[in-house]
Amino acid sequence: MEHNKIKAYFLRVDEDLRLPYQGYLGEIENTLSAKQKYVNFGKANGSIQVVSLTDEIDIICHDEGKLLGFPANRAWLDNEGEVLDLLVGNLLVVRCEGPDFTSIRESDIPYIEEYLKPVRVMDEVLVLIPPEILPKYNGGS
Repeated sequence: MEHNKIKAYFLRVDEDLRLPYQGYLGEIENTLSAKQKYVNFGKANGSIQVVSLTDEIDIICHDEGKLLGFPANRAWLDNEGEVLDLLVGNLLVVRCEGPDFTSIRESDIPYIEEYLKPVRVMDEVLVLIPPEILPKYNGGS
């Protein structure tokens, strides 16, 4: 069953400063165009890719973000703290039920924060950033 809006965990990165923001819970229209616009820094028709964080939690990102030079946002870590992948651009974390995206739960956030760590690339070195020192996102779409 599709809902008009779903709750999602937003992991944004500043396109110009190339610095990630603190994650936050919010709502987004449950449409392809809304998700495309979000991952494409507010511009229409971004190409989305869905990556499964768990069997029930998906990360929505820009399919060509690395090729387009989008800023680093989060390092995806395994259980030992090793980097599995570097995720770039704005990320949206939602739940999935079969083929449908559904609202994230507040109880999912600690898990997301444990495995998706804020990063910045400095002199070609990946630097983990403590989430508590990240700026809060204050507006816009």
